[in-house]
Amino acid sequence: MRTLFPALGAAVLAGALALPILASAQTAATPVVPAGSPLMAPPSMPGPAAPRGPMMMGGQPHPGPWAGPWMARRGHAAFAWNNTWGLFHRPADLGLSAADVQTIAEAILLRNGEHDWKVGDVTANADHTVSFAFLTAHGDVIARFTMDTETGRISRTD
Repeated sequence: MRTLFPALGAAVLAGALALPILASAQTAATPVVPAGSPLMAPPSMPGPAAPRGPMMMGGQPHPGPWAGPWMARRGHAAFAWNNTWGLFHRPADLGLSAADVQTIAEAILLRNGEHDWKVGDVTANADHTVSFAFLTAHGDVIARFTMDTETGRISRTD
């Protein structure tokens, strides 16, 4: 009896000291994301679901993470921030000239780290497009493109 109470007291004390340590170890493993953080999903977006894969939804292909009411409400405009940075208003007609198209094509080469290629054969067309070609340092044609002067859309022609 004399040794039972001290042993029981030591066990209770050890348990009382161990519980906060174990509780903090469990909560430390869970990441804390502050409210309003860009890491949080929008409130209307569904949370994590069952494992995703082609046959996880009753034998039907899964539509992917961008399907559902969140994307239906916002459409593809949800990705428009990637092109505007919040600084520019993109007009409906860009009004690009042949010199503008050449500058954009040269910027594409620089952005992709291609310092040896050149832009050549820049020609304005009657259908509101400008044709250009990427050339090697020796003047050989690598590929030909057209750019729409209103939208800035690039299409490969060769």
